[in-house]
Amino acid sequence: MTNRGPRTGGVRPKPNDRIQFDFMLDGVRYRPTIRRAPTTHNLRAARERLSNIRRRIRAGTFLFEEEFPE
Repeated sequence: MTNRGPRTGGVRPKPNDRIQFDFMLDGVRYRPTIRRAPTTHNLRAARERLSNIRRRIRAGTFLFEEEFPE
């Protein structure tokens, strides 16, 4: 097993005030980013958002274009 650092829950800070999500959709790995300062509060909120995204993927109601219009 490879240790790739601390577990981030599928959310990680990126340069230039961005937060990256990491999830699978239809067998494809996606890593979209949003423009938001990666503060502790924003990262916590992003993890909750990712949890909601994964829930909607399982339910079949997730639309990538609506969640990440950029």
